[in-house]
Amino acid sequence: MMKASIEKDRARIVRATLNRLKNNARGHYILVSMPDGDLQTITVDEDFVNNMLHQLEAHARNKCSKAEADEVITESYDSAVIIEKGNEYLTAFGEKLMDALFEKKVKSIKEKYRANGISNGLR
Repeated sequence: MMKASIEKDRARIVRATLNRLKNNARGHYILVSMPDGDLQTITVDEDFVNNMLHQLEAHARNKCSKAEADEVITESYDSAVIIEKGNEYLTAFGEKLMDALFEKKVKSIKEKYRANGISNGLR
């Protein structure tokens, strides 16, 4: 049951995040300024956001028991989205959570770019 709840809430976060990005940036992408001054456009789609959330879940499960992690994930995901008039929106907590995940992902992308000197494998 917990797994189904996490999957449902994760899907809501993905939809709310993509809608927020579309409304704020007028598209599903982010621009990343690389260490050498190059600008990289990163497409943010459902898979990209899901990947970030799966990484967060894996990190939580590595830090404590699966049951404890699932409880924290469920509470966090439930607090991250609000449904109003049939539309899903990130709460203030959800926005902070996703902003932190995006920051971590951008940092990782820059580190890969710096290490490889190329933009391959940005996901």
